[in-house]
Amino acid sequence: MYPYLIELARRFPQGIENETGIGELAALFQCSTRYTKTILKQLHQQGDIRWISFQGRGKKPRLLLHKSLEEIIRHYFQALWQKGEFQKAFQLIAEHGMFQDGEIKRFIEEAYGLHHIVHNEKPLDVFRYPYPNTRLVLDPLHAISRHDVHFVEHIFDSLLRFDPELQQPVPHLAHAVDTGDGVSWRILLRKGVRFHDGTAVRSLDVMGTLNRAMKRDRMFIPMERMTIEDDYSLTVQLKERNYLFPRIVCSPKLSIVPLRWMEGGEHGIPPGTGPFRLASLTDTLVKLEAFEHYFGCRPWLDQVEVIHTPNLLTFGLSTSVSNDPDEEAVKIEQVEQGADFVLLNANESSIFHDEAARHWLYDAIKSEAFCLREEGEFAATSFLVDRSERQLPEACARPKPDIPWPTIRIRVQQIRPEANHLREAKVLERLLHLHGLQCALELVSPAEIDEDAGSKYDCFVGGIAFGKDWMMSAMAMLQAKGNYLMSALPNEGRSHVRSLLRQLQGERSEAARVRWYEEIESYFASQAILKFLAHRRHMLYVSKHSPFYHIRMDANGKIDYRAIVRSRASRGEGESATDPLP
Repeated sequence: MYPYLIELARRFPQGIENETGIGELAALFQCSTRYTKTILKQLHQQGDIRWISFQGRGKKPRLLLHKSLEEIIRHYFQALWQKGEFQKAFQLIAEHGMFQDGEIKRFIEEAYGLHHIVHNEKPLDVFRYPYPNTRLVLDPLHAISRHDVHFVEHIFDSLLRFDPELQQPVPHLAHAVDTGDGVSWRILLRKGVRFHDGTAVRSLDVMGTLNRAMKRDRMFIPMERMTIEDDYSLTVQLKERNYLFPRIVCSPKLSIVPLRWMEGGEHGIPPGTGPFRLASLTDTLVKLEAFEHYFGCRPWLDQVEVIHTPNLLTFGLSTSVSNDPDEEAVKIEQVEQGADFVLLNANESSIFHDEAARHWLYDAIKSEAFCLREEGEFAATSFLVDRSERQLPEACARPKPDIPWPTIRIRVQQIRPEANHLREAKVLERLLHLHGLQCALELVSPAEIDEDAGSKYDCFVGGIAFGKDWMMSAMAMLQAKGNYLMSALPNEGRSHVRSLLRQLQGERSEAARVRWYEEIESYFASQAILKFLAHRRHMLYVSKHSPFYHIRMDANGKIDYRAIVRSRASRGEGESATDPLP
Protein backbone atom coordinates (compact mmCIF):
# COMPACT_ATOMS: atom_id res chain seq x y z
CA MET A 1 0.00 0.00 0.00
CA TYR A 2 2.93 2.38 0.52
CA PRO A 3 3.40 3.24 -3.20
CA TYR A 4 -0.29 4.30 -3.34
CA LEU A 5 0.13 6.40 -0.20
CA ILE A 6 3.15 8.12 -1.77
CA GLU A 7 1.07 9.00 -4.84
CA LEU A 8 -1.65 10.42 -2.62
CA ALA A 9 0.90 12.47 -0.62
CA ARG A 10 2.28 13.94 -3.84
CA ARG A 11 -1.23 14.95 -4.96
CA PHE A 12 -2.98 16.03 -1.74
CA PRO A 13 -1.77 18.10 1.24
CA GLN A 14 -1.79 16.47 4.68
CA GLY A 15 -4.65 17.19 7.09
CA ILE A 16 -6.96 18.91 4.58
CA GLU A 17 -10.12 17.33 3.17
CA ASN A 18 -10.11 17.33 -0.62
CA GLU A 19 -12.88 16.56 -3.07
CA THR A 20 -11.89 13.85 -5.53
CA GLY A 21 -13.33 10.89 -7.34
CA ILE A 22 -12.72 7.21 -7.97
CA GLY A 23 -11.91 7.91 -11.61
CA GLU A 24 -9.33 10.54 -10.72
CA LEU A 25 -7.71 8.25 -8.14
CA ALA A 26 -7.75 5.25 -10.50
CA ALA A 27 -5.80 7.35 -13.01
CA LEU A 28 -3.39 8.39 -10.25
CA PHE A 29 -2.86 4.75 -9.15
CA GLN A 30 -2.88 3.48 -12.75
CA CYS A 31 -5.29 0.69 -11.94
CA SER A 32 -9.00 -0.16 -12.33
CA THR A 33 -11.73 1.70 -10.44
CA ARG A 34 -12.71 -1.55 -8.74
CA TYR A 35 -9.20 -2.11 -7.36
CA THR A 36 -8.96 1.59 -6.45
CA LYS A 37 -11.96 1.15 -4.13
CA THR A 38 -10.19 -1.81 -2.48
CA ILE A 39 -7.04 0.27 -1.95
CA LEU A 40 -8.97 3.17 -0.42
CA LYS A 41 -10.90 0.85 1.90
CA GLN A 42 -7.69 -0.74 3.18
CA LEU A 43 -5.90 2.57 3.68
CA HIS A 44 -8.95 3.91 5.55
CA GLN A 45 -9.04 0.83 7.83
CA GLN A 46 -5.31 1.19 8.53
CA GLY A 47 -5.84 4.79 9.64
CA ASP A 48 -3.67 6.28 6.89
CA ILE A 49 -6.53 8.24 5.31
CA ARG A 50 -10.14 9.19 5.94
CA TRP A 51 -12.24 8.31 2.92
CA ILE A 52 -15.81 9.63 2.75
CA SER A 53 -17.71 8.21 -0.18
CA PHE A 54 -20.85 10.35 -0.61
CA GLN A 55 -23.91 8.84 -2.16
CA GLY A 56 -26.24 10.88 -4.26
CA ARG A 57 -26.25 13.34 -7.11
CA GLY A 58 -23.75 16.21 -7.03
CA LYS A 59 -21.82 14.97 -4.00
CA LYS A 60 -18.19 14.04 -4.61
CA PRO A 61 -16.19 11.79 -2.30
CA ARG A 62 -13.75 13.46 0.07
CA LEU A 63 -10.27 12.30 1.09
CA LEU A 64 -8.15 13.40 4.04
CA LEU A 65 -4.51 12.26 4.27
CA HIS A 66 -3.31 11.71 7.85
CA LYS A 67 0.46 11.41 7.12
CA SER A 68 2.98 13.65 5.36
CA LEU A 69 5.11 12.38 2.48
CA GLU A 70 8.15 12.28 4.78
CA GLU A 71 6.29 10.15 7.36
CA ILE A 72 5.15 7.74 4.65
CA ILE A 73 8.70 7.40 3.28
CA ARG A 74 10.03 6.69 6.78
CA HIS A 75 7.47 3.94 7.42
CA TYR A 76 7.92 2.47 3.94
CA PHE A 77 11.71 2.44 4.39
CA GLN A 78 11.42 0.56 7.68
CA ALA A 79 8.97 -1.94 6.17
CA LEU A 80 11.35 -2.66 3.27
CA TRP A 81 14.28 -2.98 5.68
CA GLN A 82 12.44 -5.45 7.90
CA LYS A 83 11.70 -7.58 4.81
CA GLY A 84 15.40 -7.56 3.88
CA GLU A 85 14.80 -5.50 0.71
CA PHE A 86 17.77 -3.24 1.43
CA GLN A 87 18.38 -2.09 -2.14
CA LYS A 88 14.76 -0.97 -2.56
CA ALA A 89 14.91 0.77 0.82
CA PHE A 90 17.99 2.80 -0.11
CA GLN A 91 16.62 3.57 -3.57
CA LEU A 92 13.47 4.92 -1.91
CA ILE A 93 15.29 7.45 0.30
CA ALA A 94 17.64 8.34 -2.57
CA GLU A 95 14.70 9.18 -4.85
CA HIS A 96 13.20 11.43 -2.20
CA GLY A 97 16.46 13.02 -1.00
CA MET A 98 16.13 11.64 2.53
CA PHE A 99 19.61 10.19 3.15
CA GLN A 100 20.15 12.76 5.89
CA ASP A 101 16.69 12.43 7.47
CA GLY A 102 17.27 12.23 11.23
CA GLU A 103 14.69 9.52 11.95
CA ILE A 104 15.93 7.28 9.13
CA LYS A 105 19.54 7.69 10.25
CA ARG A 106 18.60 6.83 13.83
CA PHE A 107 16.69 3.76 12.66
CA ILE A 108 19.67 2.45 10.69
CA GLU A 109 22.16 3.26 13.45
CA GLU A 110 20.10 1.03 15.70
CA ALA A 111 19.79 -1.63 12.98
CA TYR A 112 23.59 -1.88 12.53
CA GLY A 113 26.12 -2.88 15.13
CA LEU A 114 25.97 -5.62 17.73
CA HIS A 115 22.59 -7.14 18.67
CA HIS A 116 21.40 -9.87 20.98
CA ILE A 117 18.35 -11.55 19.41
CA VAL A 118 16.31 -14.71 19.83
CA HIS A 119 15.69 -16.84 16.73
CA ASN A 120 13.76 -20.13 16.91
CA GLU A 121 14.04 -19.92 20.72
CA LYS A 122 17.84 -19.71 20.43
CA PRO A 123 19.71 -16.60 21.67
CA LEU A 124 22.11 -15.20 19.05
CA ASP A 125 24.72 -12.46 19.03
CA VAL A 126 24.57 -10.82 15.60
CA PHE A 127 26.89 -8.19 14.08
CA ARG A 128 25.44 -6.10 11.23
CA TYR A 129 27.83 -4.07 9.15
CA PRO A 130 27.33 -1.63 6.23
CA TYR A 131 29.47 -2.07 3.11
CA PRO A 132 29.11 -0.53 -0.37
CA ASN A 133 29.88 -3.80 -2.23
CA THR A 134 28.47 -7.28 -1.55
CA ARG A 135 29.39 -8.88 -4.89
CA LEU A 136 31.95 -11.57 -4.09
CA VAL A 137 34.09 -14.25 -5.70
CA LEU A 138 34.18 -17.02 -3.10
CA ASP A 139 36.12 -19.70 -4.93
CA PRO A 140 39.43 -19.17 -3.05
CA LEU A 141 41.60 -19.82 -6.11
CA HIS A 142 39.78 -17.15 -8.13
CA ALA A 143 39.39 -14.50 -5.41
CA ILE A 144 40.55 -11.24 -6.96
CA SER A 145 39.96 -8.26 -4.70
CA ARG A 146 40.86 -7.57 -1.09
CA HIS A 147 37.14 -7.77 -0.36
CA ASP A 148 36.97 -11.31 -1.81
CA VAL A 149 40.02 -12.44 0.18
CA HIS A 150 38.60 -10.91 3.36
CA PHE A 151 35.58 -13.23 3.20
CA VAL A 152 37.61 -16.20 1.97
CA GLU A 153 39.72 -15.96 5.12
CA HIS A 154 36.58 -16.10 7.30
CA ILE A 155 35.01 -19.04 5.43
CA PHE A 156 38.01 -21.17 4.41
CA ASP A 157 41.30 -22.34 5.94
CA SER A 158 44.78 -22.94 4.55
CA LEU A 159 47.26 -25.60 5.65
CA LEU A 160 49.35 -23.09 7.60
CA ARG A 161 48.56 -19.55 8.75
CA PHE A 162 51.07 -16.72 8.47
CA ASP A 163 51.46 -14.93 11.80
CA PRO A 164 52.28 -11.25 11.07
CA GLU A 165 53.68 -10.72 14.57
CA LEU A 166 56.01 -13.72 14.42
CA GLN A 167 56.58 -13.17 10.68
CA GLN A 168 56.44 -16.90 10.06
CA PRO A 169 53.93 -19.69 9.29
CA VAL A 170 52.20 -21.42 12.21
CA PRO A 171 50.10 -24.65 12.27
CA HIS A 172 46.54 -24.43 11.02
CA LEU A 173 44.82 -27.27 9.08
CA ALA A 174 48.23 -28.92 9.14
CA HIS A 175 50.07 -29.73 12.35
CA ALA A 176 53.31 -29.33 10.44
CA VAL A 177 54.82 -28.83 6.99
CA ASP A 178 58.53 -29.76 7.18
CA THR A 179 61.52 -30.72 5.09
CA GLY A 180 65.14 -31.74 5.27
CA ASP A 181 66.39 -30.54 1.90
CA GLY A 182 63.87 -27.91 0.74
CA VAL A 183 62.71 -30.23 -2.07
CA SER A 184 60.71 -32.97 -0.34
CA TRP A 185 58.02 -31.61 2.02
CA ARG A 186 55.88 -33.71 4.38
CA ILE A 187 52.43 -32.41 5.35
CA LEU A 188 50.84 -33.75 8.53
CA LEU A 189 47.12 -32.91 8.83
CA ARG A 190 45.01 -32.40 11.92
CA LYS A 191 42.53 -35.16 12.63
CA GLY A 192 38.83 -34.47 13.09
CA VAL A 193 38.65 -31.34 10.92
CA ARG A 194 35.40 -31.11 8.95
CA PHE A 195 34.10 -29.11 6.03
CA HIS A 196 30.95 -27.07 6.57
CA ASP A 197 28.90 -29.87 4.99
CA GLY A 198 30.09 -32.26 7.71
CA THR A 199 32.56 -34.35 5.69
CA ALA A 200 36.10 -34.90 6.96
CA VAL A 201 39.20 -33.21 5.52
CA ARG A 202 41.58 -35.82 4.08
CA SER A 203 44.91 -35.92 2.26
CA LEU A 204 43.05 -36.35 -1.04
CA ASP A 205 41.43 -32.94 -0.57
CA VAL A 206 44.84 -31.35 -0.01
CA MET A 207 46.31 -33.07 -3.07
CA GLY A 208 43.35 -31.99 -5.20
CA THR A 209 43.60 -28.36 -4.02
CA LEU A 210 47.33 -28.12 -4.75
CA ASN A 211 47.01 -29.85 -8.12
CA ARG A 212 44.15 -27.53 -9.10
CA ALA A 213 46.22 -24.44 -8.28
CA MET A 214 49.26 -25.70 -10.18
CA LYS A 215 47.20 -26.49 -13.31
CA ARG A 216 45.54 -23.07 -13.29
CA ASP A 217 48.88 -21.29 -12.81
CA ARG A 218 47.27 -19.05 -10.23
CA MET A 219 50.07 -19.71 -7.74
CA PHE A 220 53.68 -20.70 -8.24
CA ILE A 221 53.91 -24.32 -6.99
CA PRO A 222 56.73 -26.09 -8.85
CA MET A 223 55.65 -29.62 -7.88
CA GLU A 224 57.08 -32.79 -9.37
CA ARG A 225 54.69 -35.20 -7.70
CA MET A 226 52.62 -35.86 -4.54
CA THR A 227 52.42 -39.08 -2.57
CA ILE A 228 49.66 -39.88 -0.07
CA GLU A 229 50.85 -41.84 2.94
CA ASP A 230 47.46 -42.08 4.64
CA ASP A 231 44.33 -39.98 5.27
CA TYR A 232 46.28 -37.45 7.32
CA SER A 233 49.75 -37.26 5.78
CA LEU A 234 51.23 -36.74 2.34
CA THR A 235 54.55 -35.80 0.73
CA VAL A 236 55.06 -33.11 -1.90
CA GLN A 237 58.13 -33.36 -4.11
CA LEU A 238 59.14 -30.04 -5.66
CA LYS A 239 60.99 -29.60 -8.94
CA GLU A 240 63.65 -27.52 -7.20
CA ARG A 241 64.63 -26.42 -3.69
CA ASN A 242 62.22 -23.84 -2.29
CA TYR A 243 62.28 -22.94 1.39
CA LEU A 244 59.28 -20.67 0.89
CA PHE A 245 56.92 -23.63 0.40
CA PRO A 246 55.39 -23.36 3.92
CA ARG A 247 54.61 -19.70 3.22
CA ILE A 248 53.14 -20.53 -0.19
CA VAL A 249 50.59 -22.86 1.41
CA CYS A 250 49.52 -20.08 3.81
CA SER A 251 47.91 -18.29 0.88
CA PRO A 252 44.11 -17.81 1.05
CA LYS A 253 44.06 -18.86 -2.63
CA LEU A 254 45.29 -22.29 -1.50
CA SER A 255 42.53 -22.73 1.09
CA ILE A 256 41.57 -26.40 1.13
CA VAL A 257 38.36 -27.32 -0.72
CA PRO A 258 36.76 -30.79 -1.08
CA LEU A 259 38.01 -33.14 -3.81
CA ARG A 260 34.43 -34.21 -4.57
CA TRP A 261 33.53 -30.57 -5.35
CA MET A 262 36.42 -30.36 -7.81
CA GLU A 263 35.52 -33.72 -9.39
CA GLY A 264 31.88 -32.64 -9.61
CA GLY A 265 32.67 -29.75 -11.95
CA GLU A 266 33.43 -26.97 -9.43
CA HIS A 267 29.87 -25.64 -9.49
CA GLY A 268 28.89 -22.90 -7.06
CA ILE A 269 30.78 -22.05 -3.89
CA PRO A 270 32.73 -24.91 -2.30
CA PRO A 271 32.31 -25.83 1.38
CA GLY A 272 35.04 -24.41 3.57
CA THR A 273 36.39 -25.34 6.99
CA GLY A 274 36.65 -21.81 8.42
CA PRO A 275 35.25 -20.22 11.59
CA PHE A 276 32.18 -18.98 9.67
CA ARG A 277 30.09 -20.72 7.06
CA LEU A 278 28.28 -18.93 4.25
CA ALA A 279 24.56 -18.87 5.07
CA SER A 280 23.38 -16.48 2.33
CA LEU A 281 24.82 -14.44 -0.54
CA THR A 282 22.73 -11.98 -2.58
CA ASP A 283 23.37 -8.67 -4.32
CA THR A 284 22.47 -6.86 -1.11
CA LEU A 285 23.39 -9.21 1.76
CA VAL A 286 26.20 -11.51 2.86
CA LYS A 287 25.25 -13.62 5.85
CA LEU A 288 27.79 -15.68 7.78
CA GLU A 289 27.07 -18.09 10.62
CA ALA A 290 29.57 -19.38 13.18
CA PHE A 291 30.65 -22.95 12.38
CA GLU A 292 29.81 -24.90 15.51
CA HIS A 293 32.31 -27.68 14.72
CA TYR A 294 35.26 -25.44 13.93
CA PHE A 295 38.52 -27.10 14.90
CA GLY A 296 40.05 -23.83 16.17
CA CYS A 297 38.71 -21.13 18.45
CA ARG A 298 35.02 -20.60 17.67
CA PRO A 299 34.08 -16.94 17.08
CA TRP A 300 32.15 -15.27 19.85
CA LEU A 301 29.69 -13.90 17.30
CA ASP A 302 26.94 -16.26 16.16
CA GLN A 303 26.13 -14.41 12.96
CA VAL A 304 27.50 -11.64 10.72
CA GLU A 305 25.30 -9.75 8.25
CA VAL A 306 27.10 -7.49 5.76
CA ILE A 307 24.47 -5.25 4.15
CA HIS A 308 24.93 -3.36 0.88
CA THR A 309 24.83 0.28 1.91
CA PRO A 310 25.51 3.46 -0.11
CA ASN A 311 28.77 5.26 0.65
CA LEU A 312 26.77 8.31 1.77
CA LEU A 313 25.83 6.51 4.99
CA THR A 314 28.56 5.66 7.52
CA PHE A 315 26.66 5.35 10.83
CA GLY A 316 29.52 6.16 13.17
CA LEU A 317 32.22 4.68 10.91
CA SER A 318 34.21 7.11 8.75
CA THR A 319 37.11 6.27 6.45
CA SER A 320 37.79 9.95 5.73
CA VAL A 321 41.12 11.29 6.99
CA SER A 322 40.15 14.94 6.52
CA ASN A 323 37.91 15.29 9.56
CA ASP A 324 36.68 13.29 12.53
CA PRO A 325 32.98 12.48 13.04
CA ASP A 326 33.21 14.00 16.52
CA GLU A 327 35.87 15.22 18.92
CA GLU A 328 35.94 12.00 20.94
CA ALA A 329 36.17 9.62 17.97
CA VAL A 330 38.69 6.80 18.26
CA LYS A 331 41.08 6.55 15.31
CA ILE A 332 42.23 3.16 14.01
CA GLU A 333 45.00 3.24 11.41
CA GLN A 334 46.39 0.57 9.10
CA VAL A 335 49.04 1.24 6.44
CA GLU A 336 48.78 -1.25 3.62
CA GLN A 337 51.82 -2.94 2.09
CA GLY A 338 51.72 -2.63 -1.70
CA ALA A 339 51.34 0.33 -4.03
CA ASP A 340 49.79 1.73 -7.20
CA PHE A 341 52.29 1.82 -10.07
CA VAL A 342 52.99 2.54 -13.74
CA LEU A 343 54.87 0.07 -15.94
CA LEU A 344 56.74 1.27 -19.01
CA ASN A 345 56.99 -1.55 -21.55
CA ALA A 346 60.61 -2.09 -22.60
CA ASN A 347 59.81 -4.64 -25.33
CA GLU A 348 60.47 -3.96 -29.02
CA SER A 349 56.76 -3.55 -29.75
CA SER A 350 56.60 -0.43 -27.53
CA ILE A 351 57.90 3.10 -27.99
CA PHE A 352 59.46 2.70 -24.55
CA HIS A 353 61.86 0.10 -25.92
CA ASP A 354 63.77 3.31 -26.68
CA GLU A 355 65.80 3.78 -23.49
CA ALA A 356 65.87 7.57 -23.75
CA ALA A 357 62.07 7.74 -24.13
CA ARG A 358 61.58 5.41 -21.22
CA HIS A 359 63.91 7.28 -18.86
CA TRP A 360 62.37 10.62 -19.87
CA LEU A 361 58.81 9.61 -18.92
CA TYR A 362 59.97 7.68 -15.83
CA ASP A 363 61.58 10.85 -14.44
CA ALA A 364 58.71 13.07 -15.61
CA ILE A 365 56.17 11.06 -13.56
CA LYS A 366 55.92 12.61 -10.09
CA SER A 367 54.37 10.19 -7.61
CA GLU A 368 52.85 12.98 -5.51
CA ALA A 369 50.57 13.94 -8.41
CA PHE A 370 48.85 10.55 -8.18
CA CYS A 371 48.19 10.60 -4.40
CA LEU A 372 44.76 11.28 -2.93
CA ARG A 373 46.07 12.84 0.25
CA GLU A 374 42.61 13.44 1.68
CA GLU A 375 42.14 9.66 1.60
CA GLY A 376 45.45 8.92 3.28
CA GLU A 377 47.57 8.09 0.23
CA PHE A 378 51.25 9.05 0.19
CA ALA A 379 54.06 8.77 -2.36
CA ALA A 380 55.71 5.38 -2.84
CA THR A 381 59.19 4.37 -4.01
CA SER A 382 58.66 0.67 -3.31
CA PHE A 383 55.88 -1.85 -2.73
CA LEU A 384 57.11 -1.85 0.90
CA VAL A 385 56.14 1.07 3.13
CA ASP A 386 59.28 1.08 5.28
CA ARG A 387 61.47 1.01 2.15
CA SER A 388 59.56 3.98 0.70
CA GLU A 389 60.32 5.96 3.81
CA ARG A 390 64.04 5.85 3.02
CA GLN A 391 65.20 9.08 1.40
CA LEU A 392 66.02 8.78 -2.32
CA PRO A 393 67.79 11.41 -4.44
CA GLU A 394 65.50 13.62 -6.52
CA ALA A 395 65.50 12.64 -10.20
CA CYS A 396 66.65 15.31 -12.64
CA ALA A 397 64.23 16.28 -15.40
CA ARG A 398 65.24 15.10 -18.87
CA PRO A 399 64.25 16.61 -22.22
CA LYS A 400 61.66 14.69 -24.25
CA PRO A 401 63.48 12.79 -27.02
CA ASP A 402 62.97 14.19 -30.50
CA ILE A 403 61.64 10.99 -32.09
CA PRO A 404 58.46 10.00 -33.92
CA TRP A 405 55.91 9.40 -31.14
CA PRO A 406 52.94 7.12 -31.81
CA THR A 407 49.68 7.17 -29.84
CA ILE A 408 50.64 5.85 -26.39
CA ARG A 409 48.66 2.69 -25.59
CA ILE A 410 47.75 2.71 -21.89
CA ARG A 411 46.27 -0.40 -20.35
CA VAL A 412 44.36 0.15 -17.10
CA GLN A 413 43.86 -2.53 -14.47
CA GLN A 414 40.22 -3.35 -13.74
CA ILE A 415 39.83 -5.42 -10.59
CA ARG A 416 36.07 -5.83 -11.02
CA PRO A 417 33.25 -3.68 -12.45
CA GLU A 418 33.39 -0.18 -10.92
CA ALA A 419 36.81 -0.88 -9.31
CA ASN A 420 39.78 0.09 -11.46
CA HIS A 421 42.80 2.38 -11.78
CA LEU A 422 41.25 4.74 -14.32
CA ARG A 423 41.79 7.80 -12.11
CA GLU A 424 45.55 7.23 -12.05
CA ALA A 425 45.57 6.55 -15.80
CA LYS A 426 43.85 9.91 -16.38
CA VAL A 427 46.61 11.65 -14.41
CA LEU A 428 49.19 9.97 -16.66
CA GLU A 429 47.16 10.90 -19.73
CA ARG A 430 47.15 14.59 -18.71
CA LEU A 431 50.92 14.49 -18.27
CA LEU A 432 51.41 13.05 -21.76
CA HIS A 433 48.98 15.56 -23.28
CA LEU A 434 50.96 18.34 -21.61
CA HIS A 435 53.94 17.18 -23.67
CA GLY A 436 51.93 17.02 -26.89
CA LEU A 437 51.46 13.23 -26.95
CA GLN A 438 48.24 11.36 -27.73
CA CYS A 439 46.94 8.40 -25.71
CA ALA A 440 44.48 5.53 -25.98
CA LEU A 441 43.15 4.06 -22.71
CA GLU A 442 41.90 0.48 -22.42
CA LEU A 443 40.45 -1.18 -19.30
CA VAL A 444 41.63 -4.79 -18.88
CA SER A 445 40.43 -7.37 -16.38
CA PRO A 446 42.63 -10.15 -14.92
CA ALA A 447 40.98 -12.61 -17.32
CA GLU A 448 42.38 -10.62 -20.25
CA ILE A 449 46.01 -10.97 -19.17
CA ASP A 450 47.85 -13.41 -21.45
CA GLU A 451 51.36 -14.36 -22.50
CA ASP A 452 51.21 -11.88 -25.41
CA ALA A 453 50.40 -8.90 -23.16
CA GLY A 454 53.86 -7.42 -23.79
CA SER A 455 52.96 -6.59 -27.40
CA LYS A 456 49.65 -4.87 -26.60
CA TYR A 457 50.55 -1.80 -24.51
CA ASP A 458 53.11 0.91 -23.90
CA CYS A 459 52.11 1.77 -20.33
CA PHE A 460 50.23 -0.28 -17.74
CA VAL A 461 48.59 1.46 -14.77
CA GLY A 462 47.63 -0.76 -11.85
CA GLY A 463 48.16 -1.59 -8.21
CA ILE A 464 48.81 -4.44 -5.83
CA ALA A 465 47.80 -4.87 -2.19
CA PHE A 466 50.05 -7.29 -0.31
CA GLY A 467 48.57 -9.61 2.29
CA LYS A 468 49.85 -10.44 5.76
CA ASP A 469 52.93 -12.10 4.24
CA TRP A 470 54.18 -9.36 1.94
CA MET A 471 56.96 -11.47 0.48
CA MET A 472 54.65 -14.23 -0.71
CA SER A 473 52.30 -11.63 -2.17
CA ALA A 474 55.26 -10.22 -4.10
CA MET A 475 56.36 -13.67 -5.26
CA ALA A 476 52.85 -14.53 -6.44
CA MET A 477 52.69 -11.21 -8.28
CA LEU A 478 56.01 -11.82 -10.07
CA GLN A 479 55.38 -15.47 -10.89
CA ALA A 480 51.74 -15.46 -11.96
CA LYS A 481 51.09 -16.51 -15.53
CA GLY A 482 51.12 -13.58 -17.95
CA ASN A 483 51.70 -10.97 -15.25
CA TYR A 484 52.37 -7.42 -16.43
CA LEU A 485 55.52 -6.88 -14.37
CA MET A 486 57.37 -9.62 -16.23
CA SER A 487 55.72 -8.78 -19.56
CA ALA A 488 57.25 -5.28 -19.42
CA LEU A 489 60.76 -6.76 -19.39
CA PRO A 490 62.64 -7.81 -22.51
CA ASN A 491 63.80 -11.45 -22.63
CA GLU A 492 67.17 -10.84 -20.98
CA GLY A 493 65.48 -8.89 -18.18
CA ARG A 494 63.03 -11.72 -17.48
CA SER A 495 65.88 -14.23 -17.30
CA HIS A 496 67.72 -12.00 -14.85
CA VAL A 497 64.69 -11.54 -12.55
CA ARG A 498 63.91 -15.27 -12.62
CA SER A 499 67.48 -15.97 -11.60
CA LEU A 500 67.09 -13.58 -8.64
CA LEU A 501 63.81 -15.30 -7.66
CA ARG A 502 65.52 -18.71 -7.63
CA GLN A 503 68.25 -17.30 -5.40
CA LEU A 504 65.59 -15.92 -3.04
CA GLN A 505 63.68 -19.21 -2.84
CA GLY A 506 66.83 -21.17 -2.07
CA GLU A 507 67.74 -19.06 0.97
CA ARG A 508 67.02 -20.27 4.49
CA SER A 509 67.71 -16.83 6.00
CA GLU A 510 64.89 -14.31 5.94
CA ALA A 511 67.34 -11.40 5.93
CA ALA A 512 68.99 -12.81 2.80
CA ARG A 513 65.58 -13.25 1.13
CA VAL A 514 64.74 -9.60 1.81
CA ARG A 515 68.03 -8.50 0.23
CA TRP A 516 67.28 -10.55 -2.92
CA TYR A 517 63.78 -9.05 -3.09
CA GLU A 518 65.15 -5.52 -2.79
CA GLU A 519 67.57 -6.29 -5.63
CA ILE A 520 64.60 -7.32 -7.82
CA GLU A 521 62.78 -4.05 -7.14
CA SER A 522 65.98 -2.08 -7.70
CA TYR A 523 66.51 -3.77 -11.07
CA PHE A 524 63.04 -2.72 -12.29
CA ALA A 525 63.72 0.84 -11.13
CA SER A 526 67.22 1.00 -12.62
CA GLN A 527 65.77 0.02 -16.00
CA ALA A 528 63.12 2.78 -15.69
CA ILE A 529 60.35 0.18 -16.06
CA LEU A 530 58.49 0.16 -12.72
CA LYS A 531 57.45 3.56 -11.36
CA PHE A 532 55.81 3.49 -7.94
CA LEU A 533 52.98 5.95 -7.34
CA ALA A 534 51.17 5.75 -3.99
CA HIS A 535 50.69 3.78 -0.81
CA ARG A 536 47.26 3.56 0.79
CA ARG A 537 46.61 4.30 4.44
CA HIS A 538 43.36 3.00 5.95
CA MET A 539 42.12 5.30 8.70
CA LEU A 540 38.92 4.45 10.48
CA TYR A 541 37.28 6.89 12.88
CA VAL A 542 34.82 5.25 15.24
CA SER A 543 32.41 7.78 16.72
CA LYS A 544 31.54 7.66 20.42
CA HIS A 545 27.95 7.22 19.21
CA SER A 546 28.88 4.35 16.90
CA PRO A 547 27.00 1.03 17.06
CA PHE A 548 30.31 -0.83 16.41
CA TYR A 549 32.49 -2.42 19.09
CA HIS A 550 35.94 -4.01 19.41
CA ILE A 551 36.82 -3.07 15.84
CA ARG A 552 40.11 -4.51 14.61
CA MET A 553 41.37 -4.22 11.04
CA ASP A 554 43.35 -6.79 9.08
CA ALA A 555 46.33 -6.09 6.77
CA ASN A 556 44.03 -4.66 4.10
CA GLY A 557 41.85 -2.49 6.31
CA LYS A 558 38.97 -4.96 6.66
CA ILE A 559 37.14 -5.64 9.93
CA ASP A 560 38.06 -8.95 11.55
CA TYR A 561 34.73 -10.42 12.69
CA ARG A 562 36.53 -13.01 14.86
CA ALA A 563 37.80 -10.25 17.16
CA ILE A 564 34.35 -8.80 17.99
CA VAL A 565 32.87 -9.59 21.40
CA ARG A 566 30.13 -8.07 23.51
CA SER A 567 31.40 -5.45 25.94
CA ARG A 568 29.18 -6.35 28.90
CA ALA A 569 28.60 -9.84 30.25
CA SER A 570 24.81 -9.53 30.29
CA ARG A 571 22.26 -7.70 28.18
CA GLY A 572 18.53 -7.89 27.81
CA GLU A 573 17.11 -9.87 24.92
CA GLY A 574 16.55 -7.72 21.85
CA GLU A 575 18.51 -4.80 23.36
CA SER A 576 21.16 -3.22 21.15
CA ALA A 577 24.70 -2.81 22.44
CA THR A 578 25.53 0.75 23.49
CA ASP A 579 28.93 0.29 25.20
CA PRO A 580 31.70 2.64 24.13
CA LEU A 581 34.69 1.36 22.18
CA PRO A 582 37.29 0.21 24.70
